[in-house]
Amino acid sequence: MSKIVDALRQAEAARLNGNSGRDDRNKRRAFDIVTIASNKGGVGKTTIASNLAVYLRALREDEPVLMLGLDDQTPLDRMFALDSSASEAAPGDDIADGLREQSLERVTRFGQYGVDYVPTSRDLAGLRNHTGGPGFLRQTLMASRENGTVVIDTKSDFERPTCAAILASDLTLVIVKDQASLLEARRTFDLLEKAKRPRESAKILLSLVDKRVKYHEGEQTDGGHERDP
Repeated sequence: MSKIVDALRQAEAARLNGNSGRDDRNKRRAFDIVTIASNKGGVGKTTIASNLAVYLRALREDEPVLMLGLDDQTPLDRMFALDSSASEAAPGDDIADGLREQSLERVTRFGQYGVDYVPTSRDLAGLRNHTGGPGFLRQTLMASRENGTVVIDTKSDFERPTCAAILASDLTLVIVKDQASLLEARRTFDLLEKAKRPRESAKILLSLVDKRVKYHEGEQTDGGHERDP
């Protein structure tokens, strides 16, 4: 987690220095955006996103944290809802509605661990339609937040909402579990390159690593382990 915080601080410094390649309006916002992405399912994306939100809230008690989920699954709602009966959003009160209104203020709820969250939408078509162009999500967040950190958990795809979240972010954490997810990670860096964003605005984060695997030769030498018989 400390390395993630360090990477976020570096991304924030680059933005404030005007090196992010984005328009001038981003220099005036006082909050950070972190997106958790992977084009492959089952890599631990939602677990990392939710734990990062809780960690950042505990680390910076005076700064709010907002958790968003761009998926039609509801584990984030179940984790952060103060009342289990409120873990399912009422019609008109989820993230698709906030995007449609171009502000998340009305649909943001205070949740467990002091983390704010916006209820997940079951309407994937609505999310795709109302994410808009590459800058739409960023502009919506700018109309909704004053300070703190926004953590975005994306769906395991590379469709419009996921791309919008990556392009809105100061830092994208690309979750990699195996070779397949590592190959898919390239798409994130290609998107950033096409948008003329620095490669440093995305980092690969290994998850669910099998500790039984030992490397004895080459650059990946696991120097702290003895050679298996």
